[in-house]
Amino acid sequence: MPLVIPFSTTPPGAEQPFHVRFEPAIYPFLHQHLPSWAKCNMINTVSCQRLDRVRIGKNYLSPRINDEDLSRIYKAMLTVFGQRLDKVR
Repeated sequence: MPLVIPFSTTPPGAEQPFHVRFEPAIYPFLHQHLPSWAKCNMINTVSCQRLDRVRIGKNYLSPRINDEDLSRIYKAMLTVFGQRLDKVR
């Protein structure tokens, strides 16, 4: 089952290593005027059948996160599971 990391424009009470901040408008599927956070401590699993494209305006798109940002999310996930970050590239 795929893991899903929620994104939110609600700032965390206190930023932790498992929160990944994204500036406004860095991706078309994130808020265009407010920062967003990937909240990696709120990992969920979903059925593959529930995964679909993202609706942006009137269009359904399949945007991707660049490798650097995906790495930041991956490292934040590892902190949730208690992994040592000095062992991760």
